[in-house]
Amino acid sequence: VGDTDEKTILKTRDLLGYLPSNCREKPPLKESADDIGRDISKITDIVPDEYDRTYDMHDVIKLLVDDGEIFEIKDEYAKNLITCFCRFNGETVGLVASNPAEAGSIYEINACDKYYRFLQVLDAYNIPLVNLTDTAAAVPGESQEEKGLLRHMGKILDVYATAKIPRISIILREAYADAGSLIMGGVKSMGTDLCYAWPIARFAVEASTLDYCKVYEGIEPDAHTGYLDRSREKIDVFDAAKSWTAQVVDEVIEPAHTRRKIIEALAMIRTKKRSMPPRAKMHTTAPG
Repeated sequence: VGDTDEKTILKTRDLLGYLPSNCREKPPLKESADDIGRDISKITDIVPDEYDRTYDMHDVIKLLVDDGEIFEIKDEYAKNLITCFCRFNGETVGLVASNPAEAGSIYEINACDKYYRFLQVLDAYNIPLVNLTDTAAAVPGESQEEKGLLRHMGKILDVYATAKIPRISIILREAYADAGSLIMGGVKSMGTDLCYAWPIARFAVEASTLDYCKVYEGIEPDAHTGYLDRSREKIDVFDAAKSWTAQVVDEVIEPAHTRRKIIEALAMIRTKKRSMPPRAKMHTTAPG
């Protein structure tokens, strides 16, 4: 919502410029003068090699997309997750990115709901999805569990796995646990069409260092340290290079090639057609 009626109308016009007229049409293609191979080498200055350092994912997004322009959805809600419309080589794309600058990009229920709703819109209007992933595990603790964090993640998985749109994932640094490995496109078996990883990317089913320093009741300090050491060993097994051989990712790419790789991937799967088993009602029953 804008501060004035005029600003609200202009924002609405901008939003509609990304959407097709109806669900049977493709999103509008806008002529772009932004070079596909534009130099984005400074992206490595934005994203630190040190995993415990944060950065604002908005800076990465604006460097990658056409003319640095995005239309962010719910920008004041669940800021640890960015959902926005943007363009790559003139093609409308829905981009979902974890934001390490906010709560370490750790997922919680509000972020899951934000993602779930945005993904539904993308699938309804035939808009490709691009994920930029750099996320730790989901928030631990009884509060989130009691509120149904796993159920909210399950709703995302339901829509993601059954969506018919192109799905491209870029792993920048970390893809941990359910958040990074599943709902952000880090697992090909969930339906991700193409998954790329930077050389510094690392994967795991669980967080490596548990940066949130959760102290579990009933666990002795020495036992907790041993758990962390074993967890780190699992990370070492699933680094980007070895993951490529295991087909977790399609290719390990240089950060400076990210924009070009996304555009080439979109062109490759633009005419993708996914056949689904026949069913009487054309919808799934998502977890409640």
